[in-house]
Amino acid sequence: MSPLDKDKDKDKEAVLCLLRENENEVVLSGGKVEACERALAQEVETKLLHLKALQAFNTQLSIDTEAELLEDVIQQEKDLLDREEREFEKLKCELEKLKSEEKELEVELRDLETSGVIIEGLERRHWRFFNEYNLAHGSVKEKRLSIESQSHRSAEKLGSLQTINVMNDCFYIWHDGPYGIINGLRLGKLDQSVDWDEINAAWGQAALAISSIAKESKFSFGLFRIIPQGSYSKIAKIGEEKSLSYELYTNGGFFNRRRFDTAMNWFLNCVQELGIFAESNDRTMKLPYDIDGDRIGDLSIKITVSSLENWTRALKHMLMNLKWLLVWCAKQRNRNKTAIK
Repeated sequence: MSPLDKDKDKDKEAVLCLLRENENEVVLSGGKVEACERALAQEVETKLLHLKALQAFNTQLSIDTEAELLEDVIQQEKDLLDREEREFEKLKCELEKLKSEEKELEVELRDLETSGVIIEGLERRHWRFFNEYNLAHGSVKEKRLSIESQSHRSAEKLGSLQTINVMNDCFYIWHDGPYGIINGLRLGKLDQSVDWDEINAAWGQAALAISSIAKESKFSFGLFRIIPQGSYSKIAKIGEEKSLSYELYTNGGFFNRRRFDTAMNWFLNCVQELGIFAESNDRTMKLPYDIDGDRIGDLSIKITVSSLENWTRALKHMLMNLKWLLVWCAKQRNRNKTAIK
């Protein structure tokens, strides 16, 4: 109920109260009833008109107020609708953006799935290669250990072999009483117990020994060339034909002794030349017997100018010098191997 309706009800109650009072007065006063009725009716009519006007005003006011309120509500609703439309457009844009991002993510996901398949294949390949490598590495490691073991054994065997004096083993030089011997062959003659075949074979071993020492030492003789041929070895001057060589062997006959002496003298010269080379390269090296021309230790190596006893002693001295050269050659060989290591 509006305030205007409440005022109307109050006016009606006031009029009814007034009528009741007038009726009481009529009863009491009697003759003034008509006059009072007219006055009252006029007053009631005036108030009713006033009430109608007031009611119309209140109605209009209520309509205007409601219209204003409605307009405010409509404006508020309109503003709310505008905000909601803007929010909708914003959400719509965000939705489009999310859809675009979703498509990009789908593409990226497909790419990742493809990459995942590729990576998975690469991983399987990697592990296959890794296992193959481990197997090959294990096999190589076993082979390496085997080779190292073999190398160690070979090094030990080589070290053992390097301690062996090859020259001394190939050419064993010593003495047996008055005789010098080489590889068990006596070089010299005092009686019929030594024949010329043994002497010729000993000369062949001596020729091979001095040639081997020179080759091992990388030494070249300056005047003579030794030709080792076993029991028929020879010696010649460098630059001359092989047919002009002299024999390091004899049958003991008188006619070939001069050639045999020349061959022995030239051989002694080769021993002297090689000894000078060795002494120049090793200060500790010194031949036990000096050589001068055809003499060694004051004894001639020529059989035609010496007795068989002196000739045998001279040959023994020559073999001792040759033994010293063998020892020196072996020592130089060991030094070179140590330097290479």
